[in-house]
Amino acid sequence: MGVRQSEDEVFSQVEKFVHKLLPNSLQLRMFNGQFVYQVPIGDFNAQKLFTEIEGNKKNLYITDWGISQCSLEDVFTRICELS
Repeated sequence: MGVRQSEDEVFSQVEKFVHKLLPNSLQLRMFNGQFVYQVPIGDFNAQKLFTEIEGNKKNLYITDWGISQCSLEDVFTRICELS
């Protein structure tokens, strides 16, 4: 998820929004207005996610967002980071 405002208050609002929408999500990184979260598959409701993010893009200054499934490389990188 990309945010065009680089203010701590906006970042905090985005983090609260994601935590409310996906309470079991794990923020993997946040750099330069780009947020990356890991979401357990059991918590994923595509319709709700799309509706909520699209409905809040303007308030939260969201410029772009996307979803993807982890690749084998992502899993390997994550394991190496934890070691």
